[in-house]
Amino acid sequence: MEQSGSAWRGWASAKVHVCVELSYFAFMTVDKTPTTLPASENSGGCEPMPNPALNQKLKPSKKLAEIIGSSEPVSRPEAVKRLWDYFKKNNRQNPENRREILADERLRPLFGKDKISMFEVGRIVNSNLERGSETNPARKRAA
Repeated sequence: MEQSGSAWRGWASAKVHVCVELSYFAFMTVDKTPTTLPASENSGGCEPMPNPALNQKLKPSKKLAEIIGSSEPVSRPEAVKRLWDYFKKNNRQNPENRREILADERLRPLFGKDKISMFEVGRIVNSNLERGSETNPARKRAA
């Protein structure tokens, strides 16, 4: 069943506002023209909510600290970023399948195998970060 052209034109010309969570409030119309508005004007409850779990500083294991270059506590995103920096600096991605990370002598103890999928990087980082003194062993998840 075909839609009438006038109905679609009327719908497309309507101004639809979408909230994008950035450092400021950005509203975009259907024609992709961005317009910024102050937070007090029609914010629609789209204030970005901080996620304390992502910003929490965690102590890396000795194996992970050797790769990222520091034993100081880091956030999860920072640890993943530093790990990817190591992969790219040392050309560790498989040239035939860029989704695979090939282990070298330093990565093999961390990975536990010769190659991993890029989707396993987050799991490896999470299993090698610990809270430190307040770690509750009963709450620790198995990787």
